[in-house]
Order: sequence, then structure tokens, then C-alpha cells
Amino acid sequence: MGTIGYREIFNKCKENNINIPIYAIGGIKTADIQGIMNTGIFGIAVSSLISNSPNILQTVTKMIIDLRL
Repeated sequence: MGTIGYREIFNKCKENNINIPIYAIGGIKTADIQGIMNTGIFGIAVSSLISNSPNILQTVTKMIIDLRL
């Protein structure tokens, strides 16, 4: 779907006064996170990103730093 698709979904919801949290799920890579979050998405699911990581601590730390959580 990519950032363009998520942005389109988010904008269509706004246009139609649909105010629900929208989550991005599936196939998300570390490099995708910041761009997806900048679309207006409420949150992301990164379970496979974390569980398939050879270094879980490094992956989670990078996500936290990149998102400045």
C-alpha cells in the first residue's frame, strides 16, 4: 500500500467525517515507519518486524530513536 495509499485512506476518512483510528498493518519495515506515521495514521503493527529481527533490541531501539518516542 505504501505511504500514498495510507494517506489516501486517511484523507478519504476525513472528507467523509469518519473519525476512527486507522492502523497500518503488514509488511512494515523499519525504513517505512517514519513515512507511514507522517500520513496521519494512528499507529502501526510491527509484530513481524520485531519477531523476525536477528537483533530485537537493536530493531526496537532504532524504532524508538527514529520516532523520538
